[in-house]
Amino acid sequence: IDRAYGLFGVYAPLVFYMDSLQAQDVIEEWQPIAYDWRLGYQDLINYGNHTGEGKIYYRGINASTTTDPYIIQQLKHLASTSQTGKVTIIGHSNGGLLAKQLTEVLGPSVSAQLIDKIIFVAVPQLGTPKAVGGLLHGYDQVLPFDEFPIFLAPRDARTLAQNMPAAYNLLPSNQYFTYTDDSVITFDFQALPDWVAQYGDANNLNAGIHSTELLRNFMTDLERGVPDASDVATPSVVGVSLFDNAASVHASLDNWVPPQGIQLITIAGWGNETFSSLEYTREVVNCSTQDSTGCIAPI
Repeated sequence: IDRAYGLFGVYAPLVFYMDSLQAQDVIEEWQPIAYDWRLGYQDLINYGNHTGEGKIYYRGINASTTTDPYIIQQLKHLASTSQTGKVTIIGHSNGGLLAKQLTEVLGPSVSAQLIDKIIFVAVPQLGTPKAVGGLLHGYDQVLPFDEFPIFLAPRDARTLAQNMPAAYNLLPSNQYFTYTDDSVITFDFQALPDWVAQYGDANNLNAGIHSTELLRNFMTDLERGVPDASDVATPSVVGVSLFDNAASVHASLDNWVPPQGIQLITIAGWGNETFSSLEYTREVVNCSTQDSTGCIAPI
């Protein structure tokens, strides 16, 4: 968790800082909490089992446990060693949504007994348009970075995300669209009149996609055609059940408030530009040489 690929720091500065607090006896202990992005929040809270061999199971016979599941077990352990008897939770990005689910499962009374503060760092409270780009194109998911997609290329990121509930949970929710008039997807009217008519707002063809219903229609429409894995410029088609399940998750968590007695601190951004929308157009290619598969020498 502190480093990726043995080279690049991810949470290394935070790990160093937390270790220094523990070394100075400011805190008794801290733990990074590992979870599986392939699973939904309910599974992560209810089924984790940390075995004696140092592995964490969320599925299969090893996940069954008669004691507290892994995340709740770690929370109670840290509270028992804390100087105050309570824990501060730091949730970054998707981890913040998981923290919300944790308090929902525990209930307000038990949550307040175990947690004193929750700190949200860049948590997509109502979802983020960037998740639209990630699911449809593998946008900004390259590892380690765009020029060297050694560990994860856009095509692989998009393929993996198709069946990850956590990726869908980051999509803009119904409430997201009540706070902004901006569209998460727009279409070039002249280049894509068929998409404008099919997926846009019938009452305002220039508006693009600015509701969960319109977003669902576009992202899950199999009639649009599923592109080849290597064709990341063409939007993919996502799963209906996972899209709808994510909508249900947001319906539960979007109105979340911290239980009474728990202080909430939210860090919303760092002053950097944030992805806001996709615009689709159609590129026309003049071709000097063709074969049976199409253009092989574009001009």
